[in-house]
Amino acid sequence: MVGKSTMNATAQGQGPEPAFFGAPSTVPRGTAPTSGENNGLMDVDMLDVADLEKERGDVPAGANQGQVTAEEQEELNRARLQRQALTFEQKCLIEKLMEEKMSVFTYSIKNQFNNLHLELIKNFQRQESEVRGALMHVAFQNKQKKLQLERLKAENQELRRIQF
Repeated sequence: MVGKSTMNATAQGQGPEPAFFGAPSTVPRGTAPTSGENNGLMDVDMLDVADLEKERGDVPAGANQGQVTAEEQEELNRARLQRQALTFEQKCLIEKLMEEKMSVFTYSIKNQFNNLHLELIKNFQRQESEVRGALMHVAFQNKQKKLQLERLKAENQELRRIQF
């Protein structure tokens, strides 16, 4: 239920503050909402605005920026380190995804080149068999014409021997 989420205004978790949509929350800071108050997120510690501002290093407009205690500075440093670690994890995840996608892409390109090569070989073999068939046909016709020429020469010789 969205109306029963907890959102405290102080970093120390003092007292219940009104939650979203004006419904007061009775859930203490740092605890998960009960099953009746569950908004789909189990065991989630909701940070309040002040905590978020501290983590990001933002100081509210009315706050005095010169007075940062050592504890607050340590908290800020811890939050920055967490963000950097999270960013490093995200970077590793992105690098891993990119490597996987690049390996898939290179495999696809290699596969396409192999298919193209095979297609060229098939076309070459088809053309080779077509040319071989055409040459065999021409060779057969030449042989037939050669036989016909020899017959005609023999007939011509006989006609020359006969005198009229």
